[in-house]
Amino acid sequence: MSGSPAPKRHPARLHAIIAREARMAVVFRRGPTREVASLAWDLATDRLSLGHWFAGRIYERRCDISPDGRHMIVFAARHNRAPALHEETGGSWTAVSRMPWLTALDLWPKGNAWNGGGGFAGNRSYWLNGGHGEGRRGSGLALVPSPLGRQRNNECLGIYFPRLLRDGWEERSWSPDRATFAKPLAHGWVLHKIAEAGFPMPQGAGVYRDAHLLESPAGAVLAREGWEWAERDGADILYAEAGSLWRQPVPGPDRLAEPRLVADLTPMAFEARPAPG
Repeated sequence: MSGSPAPKRHPARLHAIIAREARMAVVFRRGPTREVASLAWDLATDRLSLGHWFAGRIYERRCDISPDGRHMIVFAARHNRAPALHEETGGSWTAVSRMPWLTALDLWPKGNAWNGGGGFAGNRSYWLNGGHGEGRRGSGLALVPSPLGRQRNNECLGIYFPRLLRDGWEERSWSPDRATFAKPLAHGWVLHKIAEAGFPMPQGAGVYRDAHLLESPAGAVLAREGWEWAERDGADILYAEAGSLWRQPVPGPDRLAEPRLVADLTPMAFEARPAPG
């Protein structure tokens, strides 16, 4: 007797944020929906180090990493779970922690998914996105006013788009559900990012999603729609596709080198891990 076919398993969804002054990045690996791992990515060696698994939702587009790569800001939610934590935070919160660990040094209760998250003004200071409850602080970092002013979007895109501009992307177009950005690469190449929001969602994608294009110095456009995240690292392109991280050198104006696999993160499975002492 034949049974029903097993449900299709989508690759892990990946998003990374690169530090501005250090060759480090934080990677958020999501899948299944309410299981997220945080990892440190040493860009000099391409070594990945696992931090924590989190049973809930991390809103990666409202997160940030300090310029020196030592700290990160995370907006997270764990509704209807962990009653003690729910009582303290209302079910969602912004935390400052040591990258890539999720243990909160500073904890700011939010209680809903409106606003939340923040960014680093420098290595020793950060700001919050929107109002939070009374915080519990132990990081020693200073809290400063938000630089965003009036925002075009108060949720993920209200943090994500300013972070892209801060990190060297040029905004080419904007609408409430779609924006395009460009960043120059080595030897005259250009990386284009198409950031979309809303419904309908492609299968396996989220409400907020990115696609990418490569433009050669001669003007040829190469579709890279499967790249869910991409950034420049020196003369290389870093990207995430189908649950894996890749590095692709750009050796000249007329060609791209073969991409090299950094890591396939799809086989990872949830595990409880204590933070280092």
